[in-house]
Amino acid sequence: MSKIQKRLTGVVGGLVLLAAAPSASASVPVDLRVTSDAEGNLADVRQYAPATTTVKTYAGDDCFDPTPPIKQSSGASYPMSSPTALSAIWEAGQVEPSLQPVRLSDADFTSFGALSVCQINTKTPPGFFFLKSNHQALSVGADLFTLVGGEELLAYRTPSDFSADEELELTAPTRTA
Repeated sequence: MSKIQKRLTGVVGGLVLLAAAPSASASVPVDLRVTSDAEGNLADVRQYAPATTTVKTYAGDDCFDPTPPIKQSSGASYPMSSPTALSAIWEAGQVEPSLQPVRLSDADFTSFGALSVCQINTKTPPGFFFLKSNHQALSVGADLFTLVGGEELLAYRTPSDFSADEELELTAPTRTA
C-alpha cells in the first residue's frame, strides 16, 4: 500500500468515526409531566430538550419569600449550553398552551447558583415546584441537571408548606379493562 493510499484510508477512517460519534449539539428526547396540587395534570408530553437555548427570568418580586426585604428577580436571560431539565421545561412552555407562562426567577441565583421555577401555567400560583428525573429528586437546580435523553421528568407544584414531596406511583397491567 502506497503512502497516499495509507493517508487516504486514515482520512476516510477518521471521517467515518467523526460521523458516527454522537453530536454534542443534538437535542435529546424526554418525557415531561407537569402537575399541580390544585390544578392536577397540566401536561404529559414528549419534549426535545435543545442542546443550546436561552431562558429568561421575570422581573419582579421574589416568588418564594415575600417577607421584607423582598428580593427581586432581574428579568435577565441565561444561556443553557447543554440539554437540561430546565431547557426541557422552558421549551415545552413555549409551545404547550397548558404550560404558559413559565416564570423563572434568579432572585436566589447568587445564593444557590441555580435558577428557580416559580410558575407554570396561569392558574398555578407562584410557588415551589418539586422536580424529579426518573422518580428521583434533583440534587441540583434544573438548569444544572444535564439530560442524556430518555429521562422521565416530573415537575409538580407543592403546597406552600412543602408537605407534598411524595410521588404517587400506580402499578397496573399494561392493558386492563
